[in-house]
This record gives sequence, C-alpha cells and structure tokens, in this order.
Amino acid sequence: MITTASKRDQGIECLRGIAIILVVLGHVIGGKPEYGLQLPEDSAYRYFLYDWLIHIRMPLFTVISGYVYAMRPINDFSTIPKFLIRKSRRLLIPFLVAASLFFFFQELKDGRGLSEIFIHSWHVYIDGHVQYWFIQGIFLVFLLVAILDGFGWSTDFRQWLAVIVGVVGIYSLNLPLPSLFAIDHIPFLLMFFLFGLGLYRFEPQLVQNSRLLILTILLFGAGFLAQQYMYFRLPNLLKNYDQLFTLLIGGSGTFLLIHFRLHNHLFAKLGNYAYEIFLYHIFGVVIMRMLLYHLNIIHPVLHICLELLAGLFFPLCIKWVVLKSPYINQIVFGDRKKQLL
Repeated sequence: MITTASKRDQGIECLRGIAIILVVLGHVIGGKPEYGLQLPEDSAYRYFLYDWLIHIRMPLFTVISGYVYAMRPINDFSTIPKFLIRKSRRLLIPFLVAASLFFFFQELKDGRGLSEIFIHSWHVYIDGHVQYWFIQGIFLVFLLVAILDGFGWSTDFRQWLAVIVGVVGIYSLNLPLPSLFAIDHIPFLLMFFLFGLGLYRFEPQLVQNSRLLILTILLFGAGFLAQQYMYFRLPNLLKNYDQLFTLLIGGSGTFLLIHFRLHNHLFAKLGNYAYEIFLYHIFGVVIMRMLLYHLNIIHPVLHICLELLAGLFFPLCIKWVVLKSPYINQIVFGDRKKQLL
C-alpha cells in the first residue's frame, strides 16, 4: 500500500477521477427539474445519469477524502495547528475565491445590480453556495477527525467502529442542524470520511475480509434493487427511505469500488486535479450552456457531453494560466507547487 504523498495510489486517483466526473455530471443534469438542464422528473437522461447514482456520487467523493487523509494522518495534538493552517490554505482560501466569483457571475447574469449583490454576498460564506457547502463541511470534518486522532480514538479498530456507529446513529436521527458553515451536512460527511479512513487504516479487517466482501455484495444488491423498486413503484415513499438507501448503497457501493478499484491513466490524471475541477467546473458548465443556447442548440445529448467536457477542462485551463505565478496559484487553487501533468 502506498503511503507517501509523492507516490499516489493510482487506483484511488482513478476512483477520484470517476467521482469528480459524477459530480460534474450531476451539476450538468441538475438535482431538480428546475436546475441544470431542467430535465423533467421522468426523463431517461435524468434517471440514468443522475437518479440511480445519487447514493454513490458524494459518498464516494467523501470516502476517498477519508482514505487519502489516512495516508498522512494526525499523530498527536501538537501537529493539529500546522495541519489546520495547511488545510485552510488548501481549502478555505480557494473556497472564498471560487464561491465569490460564481456568486457575482450568477447574480450579474440574472440582472442584479452591484449594490444588491454586495448586500447579499455574505450568505455565500455563511450558508454555502451551490456545491461549495462541501468545502465548508469537509474542513470541519478534518478538524473533528484530527481531534479524534489526537486522542487516539480512531486508531484502534474497536474504537473506530464505536465512533462510526455513533456517527451513523446521529445521521439516522436526522436532527434539525443549522446550515451555518454546512453544519447540517456534518453527520453525512463525517460518517463517510471515517468509513474511508477505516478502509485504509484497517484494510486487513475490512477490505481483505472475504466474508465481509460477500456480505457487502449482497447488501449492495439488496439495497439497489429495493431502491429501484421504490423509484418505479412507490416514488412517493422513496424520500422517507433516503437515509437508509444512502447507508446501504453508499456504504456498500463505495466499499466495493475501493476493493475492486480500476487503474486507468486518464481517470487517474483527472483525479489528481479533482479539487481544482470541483472548485471551478460550474463556470465551464454554465458558460457552455449559455453558448449552446445562444447557438440554438438544444439537444440534451449535445448539452450533456459538451457541458461535461467544459466542466472538466475549463478549470484545467485556469490552472494552466495561473501556474506562472505561485502566489496566484495558491489563492485560486490552494496549491503553489502542483503542476499540470
């Protein structure tokens, strides 16, 4: 198993590439009929490219975050301040830049004046905006896990299991948590982050356990079939079981993807720039959509393909431009040293 930052696990980078493709694709389609391409609920495109992947997309992205953290974890409390400073530079500074730019871009596109935009801009940094809630939430998760590791509560298998069971219990309660800095998403994020951490840290007990693998395959199959049955036969009740399916499909699905991870050079390259793409893909998607509508191109397949490509490669174009200045690269992407491969 590869444990250094300089030697990346190509299987994990490949999975991260797949995860970021699914995230971009999700924003192309839109979570609701009034978002994204504004496809109706019964659209085949919505079903195959969004709905049946809903319990895999963000769990996979979060599990990978926990898995990668476990490669270079916090060992004691003395390293936590330095760790948080590093994460602030990597996560929070680019978050402020990207979220601000998109908010202003979106508000100007909708015809609002600068004074009105400035008055309401504080919501972006407090409540999150579009996908940027994930960055706020994952920063808090890093803080919580660093504290857990500082106490040594997630370094022993039994202690880790007790902690993750507790977090699952909190998630299942569906408590009315505030949206302030994505606190309402913390149980979900922490649950899957700790799961990813455990898959790396306790690989012999989990990933290499053949009996657990068989059980996981059965759980995934049962969960997926039940979810599909309710989707087509009992759609009005599906929302009531959303958390159950997130646990069943998200947990078992990400376990299987980690266990059977592929090695694909292109996906691994995309995975290496997953955070850069996450930050700025929405710009590429929206700009391409506006261009296609301006050209009177309305076919969904063309929109999906071209917007997906724009969402993946527009951030890399920005990366190429700002690479000449390490300081601008730090502000825009949170990384002064990473080069385009």
